Amino acid sequence: MKILVALFLLVTTISSNAQKPPYFKDGQTVCFVGNSITQDGRYHMLLQSYYATRFPGNKVRFISCGIGGDNASHMIGRFEKDVLIHQPDYAFLMTGMNDMWSHLFAPGIKIDSTLELKRDEALETYIKQTNKLADMIVSNGIKPIFMTPTIYDQTAKINQANQFGKNDALVKCAAHIRGLAQKHNAPVVDFTPFMLAINKREQAKDSAFTIVGADRVHPQETGHYAMAYKIISTLYQANEIYEVSINVKKKSVLKATQCKVSFSNNDENIQFKIKANALPFVVNQDYKEGKLMVPLDKEYNQELLRIKGIKKGGYTLQIDDQVVDTLSSKTLKKGINLALISETPQNIQALNIFDLCLQYHDIQAKLRAIANVDHKKLKEYKGADNMVDKKIYLDALVEKSKGKPWYQSGVNVCNTYYEFKPQEKELWSDLEDLRTKIYSENIPIQHTYQLNRVN
Repeated sequence: MKILVALFLLVTTISSNAQKPPYFKDGQTVCFVGNSITQDGRYHMLLQSYYATRFPGNKVRFISCGIGGDNASHMIGRFEKDVLIHQPDYAFLMTGMNDMWSHLFAPGIKIDSTLELKRDEALETYIKQTNKLADMIVSNGIKPIFMTPTIYDQTAKINQANQFGKNDALVKCAAHIRGLAQKHNAPVVDFTPFMLAINKREQAKDSAFTIVGADRVHPQETGHYAMAYKIISTLYQANEIYEVSINVKKKSVLKATQCKVSFSNNDENIQFKIKANALPFVVNQDYKEGKLMVPLDKEYNQELLRIKGIKKGGYTLQIDDQVVDTLSSKTLKKGINLALISETPQNIQALNIFDLCLQYHDIQAKLRAIANVDHKKLKEYKGADNMVDKKIYLDALVEKSKGKPWYQSGVNVCNTYYEFKPQEKELWSDLEDLRTKIYSENIPIQHTYQLNRVN
């Protein structure tokens, strides 16, 4: 392989108006208020990873405020100690699944006027309490971002008992949330029709498909990836990471948006350097099905490179002395999306950021397990503020549910609390350290590209 020694011929600079500024600014805090789906939080972990790679200069603080089993009333009760304590600039709000009580939609339940009245009352309570939550958010100077409820899957042909009618109730909840967003002139991430549309499309091919989980309620990796896409596409119009077009014959850079490019070539090899403003959005293989469900890569994850005026033949693409692909001149003229080539150094760097966000998510999971017990099981606790007395109280509380379906989950939740509550301060410190690491390792660097003719 010949070493290119030609002098750089031309430098182009960043396109100043190519990308809309980030929705969240440097130093701001964003909270996610919700139930178990938010406590799980993979959707906002993905959003955090997207933000860290797309807007590397903006050190945004993402905080989970989700608690399993919560409804709007419970969120009001813990709002001051669990949300305001973080002094957020923005708050995402999603509730509904637990507000529409499951027992009102139990399989085989008799549907009569009494039941219909109870369902109407549940919806009225939901409307009243979400109105109150919205007022609490706004009155505290926090900008709301409303999310309609994720769906209850009552169409998938799976073994889980089906609470027919529950999703119809959630559709009514979604209509109210849209109106609430309009009232407060705030964005609304409309999950409900979006997820229903995916289900309809995919269930036409496979009746057992569900965008949520096997329990018809809780999204898994695929569902959370789709949710993250819906948030991103609500807050931003489609845009690429960068776009570079080089004409080898004319020895010029035709286009360079959201990056800086320098270029040179000789008869055999073509070399250029790109310093991008952002990194690609990279996830691990757990989310490969999610990538097929939504067009996130097509709309938001494009590192576009076009080489025009190039001699016919095949070329190896080398980045920083590492060959990452072999491409035809025809393909190079048409253009390639480097974000889809996993071996590029920028993709490897971005995957590292994703892994750090996963670690951040894991720490938040421990902190939310603590919050779950503090704000729910210990809500009525009046004893001394020490673990010995709290454990006695919690053990007795759990023992009362022995023989009930939720007994074992109560045992597990409390055992998690006993393990991690003594480490709470250290966990918050670890979270801050990880955030610092994410925003120190997400800075794009300049890479050297070389195309070497092979035939």
